[in-house]
Amino acid sequence: MSEQIRIEGVSIKLSENKPGIYKITIFIKNVGEVKADINSAYVFNIYGNVFCSEILNISLQPGEVNTISLECKLEERAPYFAKVATKKGQESLYSFNI
Repeated sequence: MSEQIRIEGVSIKLSENKPGIYKITIFIKNVGEVKADINSAYVFNIYGNVFCSEILNISLQPGEVNTISLECKLEERAPYFAKVATKKGQESLYSFNI
């Protein structure tokens, strides 16, 4: 029995009332056979610079999907990565561009 998570997608929207801030919604799914306890999410660039992060306490049952929302100041026309990790160290990485 293993713990596995997967980022299914990322939604990026420019904040309506905060100039230069993007609302990042990460869609995360437990694709493993046991409960996964999500404890962190990050957005960083190709150089490893973290633009935003969140400490979390989300439990996902096998097959369950949930969302994680972050607010980040990001540059346009740049590649980024969203990363989500569990308490046991499982990670999922997803690349996107603004």
